[in-house]
Amino acid sequence: MIERRKFPRSRTYLGGTMHFNHGFSSMDCLIRDLSDEGARLIFTNSVAVPGKFDLPMTQDGITHHVRMA
Repeated sequence: MIERRKFPRSRTYLGGTMHFNHGFSSMDCLIRDLSDEGARLIFTNSVAVPGKFDLPMTQDGITHHVRMA
Protein backbone atom coordinates (compact mmCIF):
# COMPACT_ATOMS: atom_id res chain seq x y z
CA MET A 1 0.00 0.00 0.00
CA ILE A 2 1.29 3.46 -0.90
CA GLU A 3 1.41 5.99 1.93
CA ARG A 4 -0.17 9.24 0.71
CA ARG A 5 -0.03 11.27 3.93
CA LYS A 6 2.35 14.24 4.16
CA PHE A 7 3.29 13.24 7.71
CA PRO A 8 3.68 9.48 8.30
CA ARG A 9 1.91 8.13 11.36
CA SER A 10 3.66 6.05 13.97
CA ARG A 11 1.81 3.27 15.78
CA THR A 12 0.91 3.97 19.40
CA TYR A 13 -1.17 2.42 22.14
CA LEU A 14 -1.96 5.41 24.34
CA GLY A 15 -4.99 6.06 26.49
CA GLY A 16 -6.64 9.45 26.18
CA THR A 17 -9.67 11.40 27.30
CA MET A 18 -11.42 13.76 24.93
CA HIS A 19 -13.22 16.82 26.33
CA PHE A 20 -16.18 18.54 24.66
CA ASN A 21 -19.27 20.60 25.48
CA HIS A 22 -17.04 23.42 26.78
CA GLY A 23 -15.25 20.98 29.11
CA PHE A 24 -18.42 19.70 30.79
CA SER A 25 -18.35 16.31 29.04
CA SER A 26 -15.59 13.78 28.44
CA MET A 27 -15.09 10.35 26.87
CA ASP A 28 -12.19 7.91 27.01
CA CYS A 29 -10.45 6.91 23.80
CA LEU A 30 -7.46 4.95 22.56
CA ILE A 31 -4.84 6.68 20.39
CA ARG A 32 -3.66 4.07 17.87
CA ASP A 33 -1.68 6.12 15.29
CA LEU A 34 -0.09 9.52 15.73
CA SER A 35 1.64 12.07 13.48
CA ASP A 36 2.39 15.80 13.52
CA GLU A 37 -0.88 16.49 11.68
CA GLY A 38 -3.27 13.74 12.71
CA ALA A 39 -4.16 10.68 14.72
CA ARG A 40 -6.40 7.64 14.62
CA LEU A 41 -8.58 7.40 17.70
CA ILE A 42 -10.66 4.42 18.80
CA PHE A 43 -13.86 5.00 20.81
CA THR A 44 -16.13 2.51 22.55
CA ASN A 45 -19.21 4.48 21.44
CA SER A 46 -18.49 6.26 18.16
CA VAL A 47 -22.10 7.41 17.73
CA ALA A 48 -21.66 10.00 20.48
CA VAL A 49 -18.38 11.50 19.20
CA PRO A 50 -18.74 15.21 18.37
CA GLY A 51 -17.14 16.77 15.28
CA LYS A 52 -14.79 18.97 17.32
CA PHE A 53 -13.25 18.37 20.74
CA ASP A 54 -10.11 18.87 22.83
CA LEU A 55 -7.60 16.08 23.41
CA PRO A 56 -5.04 16.68 26.18
CA MET A 57 -1.86 14.67 25.62
CA THR A 58 -0.02 13.78 28.83
CA GLN A 59 3.07 12.82 26.79
CA ASP A 60 3.76 16.40 25.62
CA GLY A 61 1.57 18.40 28.04
CA ILE A 62 -0.32 20.06 25.18
CA THR A 63 -4.09 20.08 24.63
CA HIS A 64 -4.82 19.55 20.94
CA HIS A 65 -7.96 20.99 19.35
CA VAL A 66 -9.31 18.14 17.21
CA ARG A 67 -11.57 18.11 14.16
CA MET A 68 -12.90 14.74 13.03
CA ALA A 69 -12.14 13.89 9.41
